[in-house]
Amino acid sequence: MKRIMTVLSLSALLVIPTTGGNVLASESNELSLERNVTENYEVDFEKWPTSDLSSEIELSVNVYTNSFSSQGFDFKSLATGKTKLSSSDSEVKSTGKTKGKTLSTVVSATTGLFKDGESLGESDKAIAIGKLTATAEKSYFSNKWKKNKFEGVTVHTATYDGVLYDDATADKFVK
Repeated sequence: MKRIMTVLSLSALLVIPTTGGNVLASESNELSLERNVTENYEVDFEKWPTSDLSSEIELSVNVYTNSFSSQGFDFKSLATGKTKLSSSDSEVKSTGKTKGKTLSTVVSATTGLFKDGESLGESDKAIAIGKLTATAEKSYFSNKWKKNKFEGVTVHTATYDGVLYDDATADKFVK
């Protein structure tokens, strides 16, 4: 009897990792799709007029719910995003952050820096998976400042269930 229990226990141990591995592999494939969609997204800063942008946003999606207590649509928060412009004696820096809110979401942040409406360039796209934070930075260095208007604009994305959602934030000051 003891031998039968040992054999059954060992059999169960052999089956569980195989099943778990398949679950992890399918989750990994799904996140791989989300990452590809995010990486292939082309950021276009001209799409986002800075006068309409706040410094913080939330990316969310309507999700159908069919539970015993309620039926209809609920908002599912995918990510939050923000832009912060900072300066020192010789530098102006735009920092954009997108923080994931669900494990099955891939988020990105790309920030651009503008001086008097002219682009000073953009950062590389920062990407994070799950509840991690994608942080993008772009700096401009100078030792001569003359009442220039600086703007930092960040395009935030969250890819969930194969669909990419985007929004933007901005921060500005005169230096």
